[in-house]
Amino acid sequence: MAGLSRYALSLIAIGSTMSFALAAHRTVQAAEFILKNGGRIEGKWINEKEAVRRTYVIDLAVGGRIMLNRSQVSKVIKTRPIIDTYEVQRHTVPDTVEGHLKMASWCRVKHLAKQRLDHLQRILELDPNHKKARAALGYHQVNGRWVTTAEENQANGMRRYKGSWRSAQEIELLEERKQREGSERKWFSKVKRWRKELEQPKKFDEARKNLTSITSPTAVKAIALYLDKETVRDAKLIYYKALAGISAPPAMSVLMKESIDETDGDLRLTALDYVVDQKTAAASKFYIQKLKNKDNRKVNRAGLALGLLKDPVAVRPLIDALLTTHRYQITKGKGGPNSQSHTFGTGGGGGGGYSFGGGGPKMVKATQKNRSVLDALYALTGENLSYDKTAWKRWYNSQRKNGKFNARRD
Repeated sequence: MAGLSRYALSLIAIGSTMSFALAAHRTVQAAEFILKNGGRIEGKWINEKEAVRRTYVIDLAVGGRIMLNRSQVSKVIKTRPIIDTYEVQRHTVPDTVEGHLKMASWCRVKHLAKQRLDHLQRILELDPNHKKARAALGYHQVNGRWVTTAEENQANGMRRYKGSWRSAQEIELLEERKQREGSERKWFSKVKRWRKELEQPKKFDEARKNLTSITSPTAVKAIALYLDKETVRDAKLIYYKALAGISAPPAMSVLMKESIDETDGDLRLTALDYVVDQKTAAASKFYIQKLKNKDNRKVNRAGLALGLLKDPVAVRPLIDALLTTHRYQITKGKGGPNSQSHTFGTGGGGGGGYSFGGGGPKMVKATQKNRSVLDALYALTGENLSYDKTAWKRWYNSQRKNGKFNARRD
């Protein structure tokens, strides 16, 4: 403790906080010294520029200089020069509403939030109903009482959550979302690792077991991502089984998409089998929507699915999809000016338009008979009225009158 004055020693001994007004114009940095015994000393840091520091030399505003050993100081906080100016000016402020209002305005301009708050609160001590100070402090009147936004929100059952006021229900939903997203991130890591292990003979069985044993819906995003990028047929089958084991709506949605979009017929039917096993209203709704697809192949895939699901709600949409019109691109053949060829831009299925002779590609419309749709109608109704939509609608309306079918669109 050598080098300390008796006055400084007493301050350190009791762990006091010293706060002195510093001169407005300084060439040396002002600072606050946090002592290891809990005390604080503010002053002008004289030896700040020393390359090797063993001591802190501090000029106190009251006069005198103290020297602290390095071991006595835990932290040094440099004081902004504007604080020095403020400390000088605040002693000249009249203890009146006008004086503190002027000083609060100066603090706002200088970005001294804490000091501004002190002056505004002093105004309320002098004049509790001072509107300008109340407004600056976030108060407004409710039923004749001054309340802050925080007080009003708390009274309405709201609380502060990550910088915003939210209801308990909102907070619960946000917390659930946070937990779900955290779980999803973990599954991305796991699925990635297990997919790599599928390529290692010694780890294949364990990796397949890990994937097909997943039951958490939060794993669906990860599986869907890797399934979308997958090129190995057997790996896709493993992903399908994993999704079927989860069986939650998001997992079924991925399998439904695969049952329509997958180009490999066997894979597509495997995905469909898993969907049919669930027999959900969501599946019927999905495939009914696909009956309107621009691609005729997907219309027939949807018809196949609806025939297997056997949901009566699909009868009328199936009737509408017996015959569908699609656009196709017709291109000139290579055999000469009288040759022709045609490209089904949205898929085949019977019928089509043709362009003969010269000229570039042309777009034509063609009406298709959808065999899988007709088969589905037969599976659902036991009737076979071929592709005669008028006859089917007449029959359907008669059945509705007898209460056999309803108009539900789930």
